[in-house]
Amino acid sequence: MNREILFRAKHIHAMDSNEHLDGTWVHGYLSDKNYINDKSLEGEFLVDENTICQYTGLTDKNGKKIFEGDIVRYGEICGEVKFGLHESNWQICKYNQGFYIEFPEESLYRKELGYYENKVVVIGNIYDSPKLLEDEENKHGKDI
Repeated sequence: MNREILFRAKHIHAMDSNEHLDGTWVHGYLSDKNYINDKSLEGEFLVDENTICQYTGLTDKNGKKIFEGDIVRYGEICGEVKFGLHESNWQICKYNQGFYIEFPEESLYRKELGYYENKVVVIGNIYDSPKLLEDEENKHGKDI
């Protein structure tokens, strides 16, 4: 299996020549713990390491790449894409390691992100639009 190893993070300008990019997302590979080499912007950019998100290798139903930290909607419920150990509610093994969706507890949906490939829609991320998860109406699928 070949998976594209990509990251994204918010740019922090360190030089006057790239000040106009401050706060924009850069995409590419990590060239250091807080630098991303973005081919489309033709350079290596200093990023806020607190915003570094890895590409999951999956896309939503519109073909958009899904990254860690994205907020996705499945039907009427929204959740955050995360990486780590998570409880499985449908397998014999109680825990799994990998990318998953943290849905509200009352939903009881499966958490494994792979199950939702081409079934969810990316509606934002936790850095630019955290209120999508905080607002009770959006959390449970009301119009955004």
